[in-house]
Amino acid sequence: MTYLVLDEADRMLDMGFEQQIRKVFLDIRPDCHTVMTSATWPQGVRRLASRYMSDPVTVFIGTPDLAAVPSVRQLIWFVEDEAEKRRVLDEFLGSLDPDDKVLVFVGKRSLADHIASDLALEGRAARSLHGGNAQDDRFQALRELRSGEVMILIATDVAARGIDVDDVSHVFNFDLPRDIEDYVHRVGRTGRAGRTGTAISLMEKESGDKIAAELLKVLERGGQEVPQDLREMAKHYESFKEFGEQRRRRKKKKILSHSGLPKKLISSEPCVAGPPSG
Repeated sequence: MTYLVLDEADRMLDMGFEQQIRKVFLDIRPDCHTVMTSATWPQGVRRLASRYMSDPVTVFIGTPDLAAVPSVRQLIWFVEDEAEKRRVLDEFLGSLDPDDKVLVFVGKRSLADHIASDLALEGRAARSLHGGNAQDDRFQALRELRSGEVMILIATDVAARGIDVDDVSHVFNFDLPRDIEDYVHRVGRTGRAGRTGTAISLMEKESGDKIAAELLKVLERGGQEVPQDLREMAKHYESFKEFGEQRRRRKKKKILSHSGLPKKLISSEPCVAGPPSG
């Protein structure tokens, strides 16, 4: 094998393909030159780099910390339920200028199709894009978005990475992603090629504590406005996590204290085998 390109390596790791990636690396010449690029730098990709790259030089553009592009204004809007989310989306789309181009991210394929169909019936230029579409249909949706024939694309995270449409003016997170890396990738679909953009995320107050804590850090690193409700959600999550850690420590201590084993046997010191007897 002479050339190897791993596109979206972190996504492949998330999907459980690390073993297959390792098998591919076995067929690479030992004198190869390797370049890894990534918009985010999660632990799985770092582990892959350290295992298969020899004394690499690391170049960071911006910061190694997880952060969204500074050309994008990030807004968090709090809603009560799914019905309010749909109402807010309709109001947002109705407020756009004719030249505005929008990527709306949802969590389910069926929801992407449903919203796109409703918008089309209302006379809006909208299409859906997700992994359930045929490859030709996905390419067609992107061509129409680039050309301006379609101004609203309702998509799952299949559109969060590797899609380059320079003039997307807004990203609208109807559903928040499961992890913060996907959030950063989504936000990066706007504010490209020297342009500025706006990313709006809907968040329910009764859910999303974990991503709230991570989202808070991303917003602060980017100098974005942080809603007080988000700070409270993040604080609640950190308190809950600390409480869980304390419970685990107490449980472990209780198990060790009631195990009946001598202290030397439950010591954390490594064991050293002695010479055989007799």
